[in-house]
Amino acid sequence: MESKNIFGKNFLISHLPTVILIIGYVSYWVELYFIKRGKGLTSALAYILFASFSILVLFTKRKQIFQFLLWFVREYKKQEKFIKYFLVVSFSVIFLIGIVVFFALLQPPHLCQEFDALNYHLSLPRQHLILNSFRHIKWSSADLFPLPIQFALAPYWLVNGIPVKFIQIFFIFGLMAVSVNLVKRFSKNNFLSLCIIAIAIFGSHNVGIQMPVLMLGIVNCYLFIASIDSFLKKRYLLSAIEFSFFIWSKSFRAPQMILILIAILLLNYFFKKFRIKKASWSFAKSTYNNFISKKAFKKVALYTFFATIVIGGPFILKSLYYTGTPLFPFFPGLMDFSHINQSSTHWQSILTSSQLHLSTKDAYGSGRTLLDFLKHFWILAVPEKGVMNRYDYPLGLPYLLFLGPFIYFMIESFKDKKLSILSLFIVIYWFTWWFGSQQARFLYIPLVLMFIVMAPIIKKPSKIFMGALIAALLFNFISVFRSHHNDLVAPAGKVLREKDRQILQTNKKYFRDKSDEVIILDYFDVAYAQFPVKVKSEKENSLLPWVLEY
Repeated sequence: MESKNIFGKNFLISHLPTVILIIGYVSYWVELYFIKRGKGLTSALAYILFASFSILVLFTKRKQIFQFLLWFVREYKKQEKFIKYFLVVSFSVIFLIGIVVFFALLQPPHLCQEFDALNYHLSLPRQHLILNSFRHIKWSSADLFPLPIQFALAPYWLVNGIPVKFIQIFFIFGLMAVSVNLVKRFSKNNFLSLCIIAIAIFGSHNVGIQMPVLMLGIVNCYLFIASIDSFLKKRYLLSAIEFSFFIWSKSFRAPQMILILIAILLLNYFFKKFRIKKASWSFAKSTYNNFISKKAFKKVALYTFFATIVIGGPFILKSLYYTGTPLFPFFPGLMDFSHINQSSTHWQSILTSSQLHLSTKDAYGSGRTLLDFLKHFWILAVPEKGVMNRYDYPLGLPYLLFLGPFIYFMIESFKDKKLSILSLFIVIYWFTWWFGSQQARFLYIPLVLMFIVMAPIIKKPSKIFMGALIAALLFNFISVFRSHHNDLVAPAGKVLREKDRQILQTNKKYFRDKSDEVIILDYFDVAYAQFPVKVKSEKENSLLPWVLEY
């Protein structure tokens, strides 16, 4: 039976990050049009609401939390001596990674990996708060992107003049928790399978890179995995909200998901010709013949439609009104509106910006030949230059450990005339990634799903496998520590970029003079600016694709 009250007494602690987004999204619009704190700041409204709800949930779930901890200790005591050592060492390293991540998240955004955050995740919600308007900020092409997640997190980020990124930690634990939920379901609560999924995620290099920084890869991955978990628990409205936030996190997400759905339906029809009738979510035998009805899918589709109107609607309409397309940078001018002056320099810069944004899909990787495809499975895992490779940053050792067995079980399932929906999704998603933008950060979802479908099978891991996972954790800890050790004890003002320190000084002068002028700058990453900004767009010093002429 469907649970319609998404905030009812059976609400899961693992889905608290979704509450962060729901409260934050509503709060942002309230802040923008009603509270109007000023200076690009938000009130503590979102924090108060989320803290109150979280305390209530944790209090009502205190017995379940205690029972889980008791169960975990009992199961640990049942394990063989070597496995106990493996678990102690693994969770000790995870604890060390957690300490580094915790202190790194206390620092303000300033790293090169936080370019998108400084460019538009923070800058645009703040500029809209300063202007008290949702109207298009004409100098910014990113303001035409779908930004519901950025708006939903802004009330937590922008409560101070120096942005606060600590809220990221809830999504790290949320991703871990919903992944454990799925493995628990697929493995019938196997203790080692639950431990392995946690270790594999924390041991992945690409996850380690994003944990301590303000990037949205982990948030997006959490939303997708959480939507599956909610769906399987028959919390269809919650699943639809999580999925809607996910598909409107990027302009390409909705078309990508539609393409994947069509491919799955076509392949399902094709497989029936080969009498593949057993469908499941994972490779685990316990999940066969335990599939969800078509009625449930239709219900989620309907809820997603209405959730999309609320979550994605404002951004779709903005993009459509100013660029003639609901999905900028795709197909600008698709709708020929009379109010769009297609001979203006502003419109021409929109077209140029669109082309340059789309061209980034060829900025990563080394090509799309068959040889490139075969080689990329290895290259994805390892660094080539410093700590990076041609696909941005490496996925790490757990990916290699799980890839071979995943391919083997995928082939075996077809031989047995069985279909694993999640494994099929992983393969199709991977192909859409291969022919799209080959950035490793877009592989979070299939990577974590690979761990999820494989972990229930690994009920008695070998010593070599366990040793390799410990090595992966140690490598990841070293990588995270080396990247952030200088920042861990440094004052916030010391780690900021020079331009951000200058902006903070400009803020003080702007407030002291009680100015209301628009400040013109020659750079667009203005996350720390608490005054209205316009960015120069001189052709000889073009900042495209991010800055438009106006």
